[in-house]
Amino acid sequence: MKVKDIITQALANKVSTIIFLVFSMMFTVACEMFAILVIRKLVDNVLVTPFTENPRLAFWVTTFVFTLLTWFGMKALIKNKAVSLGTYVSTELSNAAYSSGMRAELGEFGKIDNKEIVRKLSGDCEKIGEEYIGGSWVKFFNHLIFLIGVFITMMVMNPALGLITYVTLPVFYMILKTFGKFSNRLCQKAKLEIENNRQRVAENFEKINSIKLKNGVLLEEENFQKNSERYIQLKKRIEGLQDINYDKIFGLYIGGVIALILGIGGYLSTRGTAIPGTIVAFIVLIPFVFNAFRKLMTPYIGFKHIAFELSSIEELLSLRSEIRAEPINSLEAVNSLKFENVSYYGFSGNLESLNFEIKSGEKLGIIALDDYSSDLIFSLMTKIIRPKEGHISINNCDINKLNTFYLRDIVTGIPQKKSLFEDTIENNISYPLAFDEYKYNDALNRSGLKDYLNNFDNKDQTVINDDLELTEEMVHRITFANAFYRDSKIFVLNEATDGFDVRSEEAILKEIFKLKNKMIILMSNKTYNIVNCDKVLIIENERVLEYGNVSELLKDRNSVLSKLVKKVKVIKTTKVS
Repeated sequence: MKVKDIITQALANKVSTIIFLVFSMMFTVACEMFAILVIRKLVDNVLVTPFTENPRLAFWVTTFVFTLLTWFGMKALIKNKAVSLGTYVSTELSNAAYSSGMRAELGEFGKIDNKEIVRKLSGDCEKIGEEYIGGSWVKFFNHLIFLIGVFITMMVMNPALGLITYVTLPVFYMILKTFGKFSNRLCQKAKLEIENNRQRVAENFEKINSIKLKNGVLLEEENFQKNSERYIQLKKRIEGLQDINYDKIFGLYIGGVIALILGIGGYLSTRGTAIPGTIVAFIVLIPFVFNAFRKLMTPYIGFKHIAFELSSIEELLSLRSEIRAEPINSLEAVNSLKFENVSYYGFSGNLESLNFEIKSGEKLGIIALDDYSSDLIFSLMTKIIRPKEGHISINNCDINKLNTFYLRDIVTGIPQKKSLFEDTIENNISYPLAFDEYKYNDALNRSGLKDYLNNFDNKDQTVINDDLELTEEMVHRITFANAFYRDSKIFVLNEATDGFDVRSEEAILKEIFKLKNKMIILMSNKTYNIVNCDKVLIIENERVLEYGNVSELLKDRNSVLSKLVKKVKVIKTTKVS
């Protein structure tokens, strides 16, 4: 889904909030206009009458205060709803972008730096939702509704003065735009001259040796002094023009319009019914009218104002997902795993026509005599990468048709390089499942963690972070505890026991091998571990050297496995002697 589609869908989900915002703005403007009418009433009828003849001053002042408080409450409510709308849009965008990043193929995910992803998810989504939708758009409609409300009020109070006020708005627009272009052109010229002088200074220091040899130091100092005096004049011009453009013209023009209203209003007041209250109301409203109109001149509501952020989030959303057309969400049983002519070609290495099969209750040992084959097989089994040719199937069902989340639910992969989350030990063990006390204690016992936890003051509630120095063995035991807790149908271990000493390694593998009705795939270059498996696959440089039953291959002195075992025995004997 595109970014604009997500924004549209998010706004569609918040139609009630948008309608509430619009009516709240209308009600707020009504409060503002009612307050102006109260002022008009006070000036025309109350303030000019002795209190004994018209004791309604307290009533109208109280009405004004009540209206003001209502206006304040509605303004706070509008802000609350605007924030709600903006944050909803930004969170919808960040949720979609986060899911896209989490579901992306690792090759795709690696195209974007991690810090850049965080910036996109927070800064860019926040700008689109909270600054653009909840800020610029809400303010635009607020100003627009205000101008409409003021126009109606002015026309009700005095059509002639109302038309004069609003007819002057286009003139105000043209003056601001014309002077803005003029001042920007002069400012740009001044800034260019300042930048050229800076470049000249840099060039002089680069060529300082030549300047000294040609005895030009005094000349350059004189030129720099002249440029400094010129810099003062240029800065005065820039700051002066910007001040006039941003502030002085605005104040001058409003003063002129007020003078016009005073003149024409005063003339109408002396030639007919006195309208001092109406004139005061107009004088109060005019600065707000021109301020709102000025802000509408630069609305910042077009998509061009968030073009960078849109393309930034689009980059995340366009990452190719590892989850594609996957119609199968479950299997009745998990009885077999099969590789059929599986080939893979990539920067990290190649595999060519790999074939093997393992059934429930069996243990397959894989010995990779190169640096990459075991990593590729591990990634293929866990669907991190996909084969270029051939099929990987579970119960004769191609894993590409299996829901990826379901596949990783039935396959537990333990890599050589392990990582833990900044969380408690307990949560690291149970992640991502709900806590189950029986499973948890079983995982602690099988992984041998129970005794180790006594070394921590907070036991399994100890938070893993940079300040906690965990041993490599502790990290491995927590990882294995998580594997036991998940209790998947298929266990894939890729050099997973490298962090253990021989006794600990033997103990943890013994617990793995004791698991009932599991498929266990052990990838290791330690032959003494592989001989405890039912089958063995030996691979080197894309090519399968040997595949078969471990006991049968050990009987064959010419088998690759027998030679590897013999080689290990020779090495051990040499070390002992």
